[in-house]
Amino acid sequence: MYKVNQLPIIEWTNLKTFEDKRRAIIFTSPSAEKESKPYIKGINFTQKIYIETADRISVEKLAKKQRAANVGYAVGGGKVIDIAKLL
Repeated sequence: MYKVNQLPIIEWTNLKTFEDKRRAIIFTSPSAEKESKPYIKGINFTQKIYIETADRISVEKLAKKQRAANVGYAVGGGKVIDIAKLL
């Protein structure tokens, strides 16, 4: 087995009992937020950013906004995940 030290540790956990007290941003869509709400109650979200479009102008506007958080969580489908990676 080859070990790559630079990669983050992957942990499996039950999201209903997961807790993260750091200041967090959630990148999501309205539908994904609705479906995931019961599973992410233990996360200290201090800011919510809806990603509803992937057009260049909207993404650039989101990228320019200042955010004060220790961690970001992307919850949703492909578009949400792809755009959150850029932010």
